[in-house]
Amino acid sequence: MGTWSNSKVPSVRNTENKLIRDEFPKLLDIIMKQEDYLRKEYRANPESFGEKEDTYVNREVNELIRAAANGIKTNIKDIALAETSPYNRTQLAFRKLSRNDQERAISRFYRMKGYHANPADEEDLKDLVMYGQVEADIMREKKDIIRGK
Repeated sequence: MGTWSNSKVPSVRNTENKLIRDEFPKLLDIIMKQEDYLRKEYRANPESFGEKEDTYVNREVNELIRAAANGIKTNIKDIALAETSPYNRTQLAFRKLSRNDQERAISRFYRMKGYHANPADEEDLKDLVMYGQVEADIMREKKDIIRGK
């Protein structure tokens, strides 16, 4: 099976993929039971469906699979993030900033501290996240002023 996680941080990606693999047997059991139920429902009154049994069952099962997979991935992201190191959580927070906010944060860090941030240093990274969030807030306020809000 390939990777299900979209995370760029290897430890988070590995944790997410492991947790997803652990959930698949439960998901498969639920899907198989739902498929049986749908087939019985169809066979009880096939005229009311207006389509072939396999078409109906496949559509419904595929929809269930998509919904379940999305739900699992959402829950797994929270669990994986909780299981990763504080440094990785900080790294993810920085990556969530827009590219412009990241660049403004790096610039502000240098102006405030007088040296370039070391991305391997957790404290420097935390400061970059804080500066990036401040920069994002400033830009939001500027946009609101321009819009007249």
